[in-house]
Amino acid sequence: MRRRSSSITLTLIALATLGAFSSSALAKEHVEPTKAHFTEGPEGGGEYFGEENTLTCHGVHITNAKHPGGVNPKNGRMVGGEEVTHCKLAKGETFPARWQTPGQPINIDGNFWVSGYDGQGVPFSDVVYSKVSAHDDAFVVKVFYPLEP
Repeated sequence: MRRRSSSITLTLIALATLGAFSSSALAKEHVEPTKAHFTEGPEGGGEYFGEENTLTCHGVHITNAKHPGGVNPKNGRMVGGEEVTHCKLAKGETFPARWQTPGQPINIDGNFWVSGYDGQGVPFSDVVYSKVSAHDDAFVVKVFYPLEP
């Protein structure tokens, strides 16, 4: 009887150990978070932000476990991640009257938002957060870029 309970106990310990090793092997690989700051401009506002205006943007591109980054095998470019961009017009300038409503999210669903860090693009309808400043001279955009284009 003791041999039977000893063998059952050893079998249970072996199965538990095997389970612990297999679950750790199946666990996701640790993704080291990275942050890369970038600046764009100053550049002319053009037709969309105002021909006479000057726009400057700065932001941060983040990769982490929730929004990983990787290399696109098709073209070798980095893809994926999260990005927060703040854009502001030069002092005293405001966006054209036809552009957006101050204090509200940006509504340009037919257009694309292109990363100032690595040129990735997503439809504006997929932008997570956007808002025009109350003074009608700045805006912020937050985007989650997919890992694969």
